[in-house]
Amino acid sequence: VGNDGGARLGADLVAMTIGSVLRGYPAGHDLAHLTIAHPAGWGPYEASVLQSALTCTEAAGVPTSLVSSPLATVSAAVNAGRMSRSETVIVADVGSRGTELALVTNGPGAPGRLEATSRTDDLCSVGFDHALARHVLEQVRAHLPSSDLRDPANRSAVSGVLTACRRAREDLVENTSTVIDVRLPDRSVRVRVVRAEFESLATEPIRTGISAISHLMNNARENGIKVDAIMLTGEAARTPLLTEMISAQWPTRVVIPPDPEWATTRGAARIAVDRSRPRPMTPRRPVIVDTPQPGPAGIKANGPRKWTLRLGAIQLTAVLTPSA
Repeated sequence: VGNDGGARLGADLVAMTIGSVLRGYPAGHDLAHLTIAHPAGWGPYEASVLQSALTCTEAAGVPTSLVSSPLATVSAAVNAGRMSRSETVIVADVGSRGTELALVTNGPGAPGRLEATSRTDDLCSVGFDHALARHVLEQVRAHLPSSDLRDPANRSAVSGVLTACRRAREDLVENTSTVIDVRLPDRSVRVRVVRAEFESLATEPIRTGISAISHLMNNARENGIKVDAIMLTGEAARTPLLTEMISAQWPTRVVIPPDPEWATTRGAARIAVDRSRPRPMTPRRPVIVDTPQPGPAGIKANGPRKWTLRLGAIQLTAVLTPSA
């Protein structure tokens, strides 16, 4: 619902956003291909609604492909050399509001096929940030304007801590400790957080995510599918505890593509490039059959001659009849 009270469909908002991006494309150049990565759980209906909405934007007339996010992610990982095209993988995209999981087979018989999908809202980067923020605010509660964290008087401090905790979570990927600066109305308090404290807050959500991965693993096993790798993407993919707990659960290797939060976008871009290239056509060598038609007995040179030219499914036959 917009500021004017008018309602818009989600598909219209996505299409309008894509249209605004295309408006920035250099004038005078034809856009070769547009690829849109969508959630793994989408079906034909959701895709058709978005495609219909795109017809009312700058995307109308542009060659467009809609691909599932896990397939785009696999494309990025293959292009980066992190896995081969023949491997079967479980993709766990740890996003801001939840984790999408998908089983993608890449065998010779079914390359890039989405076999099963799942989702859990418990494992997400926003959940990590909120848990860490509550931990930090508890340590400075005595300095807050109100002891109730939900009090509007604390709104500015809480908002600042949430932003700082996101940066701190990313910092703890590389370092064993970090410092969060809590800005209060009359002072600034520095709170030191060690990785072990963060991991104690993240353990339970990660267990939920591993349970969802286990469900897909069992699904694959029941269908005779061997999983070669587990790929982590999204905002919280580089969380060390997540990789450690997965490695402790299964011997399958863990793959994290470069810039995992942008893996889906990079994969979609790679697919757009591949589909925009003209496919070279290898002409088949024409097959010419020279079949002289016999004339009267002993006279073969003067009879009609027939040539047949075959090119794929096309056949052309010419008959030359000598004049009397």
